[in-house]
Amino acid sequence: MIRLEGVSMHFGSTVAVDDISFELSGPGTVGLLGPNGAGKSTTMRLITTYLQPTKGKITVGGKDTAEAPLDVREQLGYLPELTPVYPEMQADEYLDFIASVRGVVDAKKRVDWVVEACGLQPVYKRPIIELSKGFKQRVGLAQALLHDPKVLILDEPTSGLDPIQTLAMRDLIAELAKEKTILLSSHILSEVSANTDRVIIINQGSLIADGTLEDLQRRVRPNTRWTLEAAAPAAELAGAVQSIPGVAHVRIDSEHDGRSTVIIDHAPDQEIWQALNQVLGSKSWPIAQLAPEQLSLEQIFLELTDHPSTQSAEVEQSS
Repeated sequence: MIRLEGVSMHFGSTVAVDDISFELSGPGTVGLLGPNGAGKSTTMRLITTYLQPTKGKITVGGKDTAEAPLDVREQLGYLPELTPVYPEMQADEYLDFIASVRGVVDAKKRVDWVVEACGLQPVYKRPIIELSKGFKQRVGLAQALLHDPKVLILDEPTSGLDPIQTLAMRDLIAELAKEKTILLSSHILSEVSANTDRVIIINQGSLIADGTLEDLQRRVRPNTRWTLEAAAPAAELAGAVQSIPGVAHVRIDSEHDGRSTVIIDHAPDQEIWQALNQVLGSKSWPIAQLAPEQLSLEQIFLELTDHPSTQSAEVEQSS
C-alpha cells in the first residue's frame, strides 16, 4: 500500500530525510521510531502529501503522491502530532463538517460509528476548546477514520491519554489493523511494541533498521543470551560453562548464599543444553534457574541509535 523509493527531503542546506526506502503492504501495524529530529514526522508528511520530496518517489495504493495527491488523500487517514481540530466547533459539528468535506456516503451512520469507536459519547456536544487533550486526540482520530481509509498514518496517537484510554486506543488500533495498513509513530516504546508487527527506525534522516522485534534483537545481539543460576562457586561455574562447545562468553553476575548467577552467550545455531546438564550434573550443582534474556524495544532502540547510556552495557568479559 505504501512504497518509498530513494526518498530525500531537504530544507535548504538541512537534510531532514536522506535516501529512505521501505514498503508497507497488506493489513497490519508498522512502528516508525527515531530520536527527536530524526525525520519521522517529515516522513509522515511526505507520505500524506503535505510535503513533496526533494528526490525519490512515494506511492500509496499505486498512486504517486506528486502526480495524484488527491487520489492519495482519498486512501489515507492522518492523525498528526498536533491534532487538526477547530476549537470553536463542537465535536459533532466538526465531524459533520469533515464528513461533508470528505464526501462520506451515509455520513450519519459513519459519524455514529467513529463516535462510538473513539469513545466520544461524553463530549459529543461540547465545544472542542473545552475538551481535555485526550479527548481532542480522540476527536482527531475520529476525523482520520471517517472516510474509512485503507491506510492510517498515526503520529503519537496515545499522546495525552490516560491509562484506560490508552488501553482502549491500543485495542482499537489492533482491530483496525486487521483490515488497514497502519504506520504508527510514538515516543512511548511500550505502546509501539504492543501495537506493531514490524519496526522501522530512522536516525539523523536515514533508515537504520527495519524488521520484526526478533530480527532487530538478532541484529543487536547476534548470540543467544541466557541467565543461569546454580548452587556452585561462581568462578568454578563460569569456568565449567565456558568449556562447553558453542559457548561464546560467560560473565559472572552475582554470588551469594552458596548460589551463583552467570550470563551465558552462545551462537543461536548451537544446542548447549545437553552438555550443560551433563557438566552441572557431574559436579552435583543443582540448577535453580535457567531463563532466556529478551531485549525490550527500548534496549534495541538505544543500541541502534548509539545512545551513550548503553555503551558500557555491552562490555562483555570472557572467562
